[in-house]
Amino acid sequence: MKKSFLNAAVEKKKIKDILKRELSRRREIVFAYLHGSFLLPVPCADVDIAVYLDEAVLSPRHWEYEAKLAVSLEPLVGMSVDVLTLNCASVALRYHATCGKVLVSKNEPARFAFLEKTWREYFDCQPLFKAYLNDLLDARNIQGKAY
Repeated sequence: MKKSFLNAAVEKKKIKDILKRELSRRREIVFAYLHGSFLLPVPCADVDIAVYLDEAVLSPRHWEYEAKLAVSLEPLVGMSVDVLTLNCASVALRYHATCGKVLVSKNEPARFAFLEKTWREYFDCQPLFKAYLNDLLDARNIQGKAY
């Protein structure tokens, strides 16, 4: 069992190196993060990456860019790739993605400014997120008792 875990760690490192290489070649990507289950020491089904794009090339149809980038990376890494454009993501998604590992950073001041803005917004909203979650759980408990 330990050997397969080591192989998984070695494979994950290879995939991470491929992603670093490929994303650093793309001029439009200012910085990128690896996040999600791929970072855990367990088998995973996909790779989650989040990219921050140069505003000059950002399209309102960012999902097309995400799909094209994912399709170009999947054969290289040998597994499914999910791409998130940080510029267009919700504060919760931005926060959780930036809790991952930096893959590429071509502009550290821009990355740090983005982190500061994102984390400030997230922690300002966190009490609301908790209140919404508690309301949902309370509603679920009330509905559960009715049956």
